[in-house]
Amino acid sequence: MAEERMQDMEAAIEVGTNSKTMLSSYTEFDLSKIHLAVKVVSAPDKKGNIVLKF
Repeated sequence: MAEERMQDMEAAIEVGTNSKTMLSSYTEFDLSKIHLAVKVVSAPDKKGNIVLKF
């Protein structure tokens, strides 16, 4: 189970870091600004995607 979870996390990181062209529009936030990302993603008129940078 732990190995499968690790593989899933690695795949998600790969997609997130190398496939930004899949996202039509996005806003990047450093992890330290997660509170701002949550505010943006929770807005009623939100459009696009949120990307957290680690």
